[in-house]
Amino acid sequence: SAASSLVAPPARLDVPAEGMGDADGLLQKTRTRLDLASIRGAIDALRNKLELDKAGLTPSLFVKWTFDPTFQRDPFDPSTWSGVSFLDLWKQSQGALAIGVSIPLDLLLPSSSVRTNIDRSKLQVAEAELGYQGALEGAEIEVLTLLRQLDKSVKLIAAAEKGITLAERLYAGAEKAYESGAKNYLEVQDAQNKLNVARFERLRDTNGYLNVLTDLEFALTAGDFAS
Repeated sequence: SAASSLVAPPARLDVPAEGMGDADGLLQKTRTRLDLASIRGAIDALRNKLELDKAGLTPSLFVKWTFDPTFQRDPFDPSTWSGVSFLDLWKQSQGALAIGVSIPLDLLLPSSSVRTNIDRSKLQVAEAELGYQGALEGAEIEVLTLLRQLDKSVKLIAAAEKGITLAERLYAGAEKAYESGAKNYLEVQDAQNKLNVARFERLRDTNGYLNVLTDLEFALTAGDFAS
């Protein structure tokens, strides 16, 4: 394809061309675009909300322990604190250990608010995923289109280079012929005009190449101006 066969621009074109030619690598890089990453972050948030909603239907195990130690002696009596273990001064008047399972009533209600929230969250996640796929496909199509345009620009520049080479030879030959009297001044001027046209075409195609290259760089970041 045009994207996968992209070659570096001619030597006279001094622009960076690193990374171009690997269409699959560029498409993979497209997935890291700032706008797509933002959509993925929103989807992750929706998935977290869905899990929280599901947690409202999950039975839970609870353990509860209560105790109420009571001091047994007079704290102001000196004999209280002599010859007695500190733990012996206390007694457990009451306490309890409870273990149980809490089952939400929403499990028994098909139209409960929790079930409604879960269904709504599932729908939001599905819609967000579809939106992400659409945005990703659009970004990939944009990158492939720009790669093809870039490849076309490179070929136009190569053709313009050949045209300049030919025009330079014709102009040099016309000058020599003029010096020897074989050609008149108008013929030399015509050869020079053709050389100028060839150089203009290369400049035009180079400018088009740089414009497409700028669009491609932006398409690979989409808002990530720090990239």
